[in-house]
Amino acid sequence: MQRILIIDDDDNSLHALADLLGREGYEVECAPTGQEAIGAIMHATPDMVILDLLMPEVNGTSVLETIRVQMGLKALPVLVWTGLEDSELVERARQLRAYSIIKKGSVTFDDTLGKVQAALAGTSH
Repeated sequence: MQRILIIDDDDNSLHALADLLGREGYEVECAPTGQEAIGAIMHATPDMVILDLLMPEVNGTSVLETIRVQMGLKALPVLVWTGLEDSELVERARQLRAYSIIKKGSVTFDDTLGKVQAALAGTSH
């Protein structure tokens, strides 16, 4: 079973996406903060990460930079799931090779599921 770590400080978004992915047969772990996410990844690397950018204390780009640079997990698919449009954080996520960037509220959960399935299958976005 493939394991997905969802990192988001918005409980509603976190649990809605976790429920969807759980129903699709994925093992889902949730982290409401960047610090908890880093600890979870250090404990057991997931098959994929879904990451919000705007979080208190440790933002999503800092988490992504830790994943890519400090942990050396360059091939781990990280799907950025954010309410931001174009911003410095979004651009930094692109530079850190986020698999895909999805704007919350502008795509359906089915579209998000399709991105997750493509990332886990190793196909292009």
